Amino acid sequence: MKNLVTKDVWQAELQNFATKAELKAEMTILREAMNERFSELPRREDFSRLLSVVDGLAGEVKTYNQERAAEGARLERIENWIKKAARAVNVPFEL
Repeated sequence: MKNLVTKDVWQAELQNFATKAELKAEMTILREAMNERFSELPRREDFSRLLSVVDGLAGEVKTYNQERAAEGARLERIENWIKKAARAVNVPFEL
């Protein structure tokens, strides 16, 4: 029976518990802090705007790659023409 709590010990422990008003005040402070933190988080509109920018950049990269492919083909045609012209005029041509 050593582990039983006496009435006096119980009453003393109850004094350490927070009151309803104290808990309510703490919850209000916590709620305000959480609202402030959540207000700093990105919103759906922010992600939508970011997605639009990324889509635009992806389009630019696609266009750039297509232009580079066309430029490569054009340079290859020019190089072939130069080689034919060099053979025709009997001038050595090396890259």
